[in-house]
Amino acid sequence: MRTITVAVTLTLLLTMAACSSHRPQIKTPQIPSPEKRLYTLKHKLNLTAPQMEAIRPILEDEYKEKSAIMESFKDRDRESMQANREKLENLEWDVIKKLSDHLDEEQMNLYVDLLEKEQEAMKAQMQERRGGKGAGGGRGKGSRL
Repeated sequence: MRTITVAVTLTLLLTMAACSSHRPQIKTPQIPSPEKRLYTLKHKLNLTAPQMEAIRPILEDEYKEKSAIMESFKDRDRESMQANREKLENLEWDVIKKLSDHLDEEQMNLYVDLLEKEQEAMKAQMQERRGGKGAGGGRGKGSRL
């Protein structure tokens, strides 16, 4: 009997170890290319040709920096993820400052609105990947298991 108990326990431990070593990979969201981003901004903000040429290098730099940050999101520890979120936020503020040199007030307002909509869409996409709303899987008060 003791041999069977040890065998079952060992089998369970090995199974748990095998499962824990296969953590699901976090898929990082796709970052639109600078050209795609410029095309979107051209149509949403009614950019002029000179504005497009001035903005292109800003978007190219943003893409390179954001890609590097997003790549490092594969580190799953809380501290590195928080640091990466702060880097993304700082990058976004830098881009806003740079764009404000080339866009008028109305265009800047439209740009901020666009960012907010993109952020909402990304949050919804992340929730969908996690299987619902928040850690509770969408269960509210009084729900049964």
